[in-house]
Amino acid sequence: MTDYCLHRTAEAMTIPFTISLASRQQPAASLKQAFARACRQIQQELKRLESDYSAFLPDSLVSRFAQGEERILLASPEFQQVYAAALLAREETDGAFDPYFAGKFDPTGLVKGWAIQKCFASLLLPLASFPEVAGLCINGGGDLHAWTRDGFRWKVGIEDPKQPDQLLAIYDLASQACASSGFAHRGQHVTLSGPADLSQVTVLAPSLTFADIWATAGLAMGETAFKRQIAAKRLSGLYAAKDGRLVLFKEGELHYVQKA
Repeated sequence: MTDYCLHRTAEAMTIPFTISLASRQQPAASLKQAFARACRQIQQELKRLESDYSAFLPDSLVSRFAQGEERILLASPEFQQVYAAALLAREETDGAFDPYFAGKFDPTGLVKGWAIQKCFASLLLPLASFPEVAGLCINGGGDLHAWTRDGFRWKVGIEDPKQPDQLLAIYDLASQACASSGFAHRGQHVTLSGPADLSQVTVLAPSLTFADIWATAGLAMGETAFKRQIAAKRLSGLYAAKDGRLVLFKEGELHYVQKA
């Protein structure tokens, strides 16, 4: 049984990011120091990624590229990765994930998940070298990436979009990612490619970038098209329909729960 957890909060992209470590025993001073150092580095890296990839900052790489500075694509290998991932996401989702807004490149739908995954892998996961560490996690605005061992699980609650103080489900997550996309907090921020009949989509996957893309695409394409993709891609997660139904799916198979 895990008895100790360390938590720190980093602020970036207008939201708090919670960085967590679970330990099987009282963390030694060396582990606490390593965790604090990792959290500072994650804060710095999230700020850097925001300054480079936010479509809301006029001097970001994304904004400058959208304004016609195409040389950025050749000058920055990291920008090339984001650009390629966004175009691939559009292709994989049959256009439901759209990396363009009003004709300009805008990868907002994948940047947060990609940033969390990047920071997790390079800055937080190295703490797994401490044998007492049982779990590591970064959670930002409903998107999280986790790692566990020795049977430890992170409990993750999925918020009800109609009643934010209530939960639709609670997942016990091992080494995997979870992403949610919905209209409750951010309004109509997704360009719809189908009917607006879903209010929230949550996807579980090994990769947070993958989960983030499909949560956004599912919300955009609507229930009928998303059900086909759930089966084709063997997706796991849940979605809330605007008529009140809650639909859980695991590895491509659907399970319907009718809310009272």
